[in-house]
Amino acid sequence: MPLFLADVMLKKLARWLRILGIPTLYAGDFTEDDEEIIKLAMRKKAVLLTTDRSLNEKAKDYVKVFLIETNDLEEQIKNIVAHFKLRLDKNFPSKTICPQCNSPLKTVKRKDVEESVLPAILIRHRVFWLCTNKKCGKVYWEGTHWDKIEKTVKRISDTTNPLA
Repeated sequence: MPLFLADVMLKKLARWLRILGIPTLYAGDFTEDDEEIIKLAMRKKAVLLTTDRSLNEKAKDYVKVFLIETNDLEEQIKNIVAHFKLRLDKNFPSKTICPQCNSPLKTVKRKDVEESVLPAILIRHRVFWLCTNKKCGKVYWEGTHWDKIEKTVKRISDTTNPLA
């Protein structure tokens, strides 16, 4: 599976690709300068995702670039999945990549996150995931938004490819 680099206009897309288990860097975490974004894509050997026609033109001679021509998030994801023939994991949403920083997540016990989450969350949930990046360190659980995420992912996967 390729590594993607989403330009600064595609932060939400970057997070959703990570939720789907697709490794994706977000350019805004590094720079907003087009030249630096292209250099970053070159260094990381990443496919540059952009909605910016000017950046697309500048980058296409140096890196693989995919021009996104819709503002609809689900359509963006469907186009990427179809174009790159990606297989979505049957265990979606991914619990292996941090949606915030793209680092691996690990499953942890309640006692490991009791200092990081509210007591009510600890009471209602048994399984937690912790970002392994110490700078990020976000904690995740199957909260109230989980059903919405699963429905969105199902819509995407139903129109792109069967789940792996």
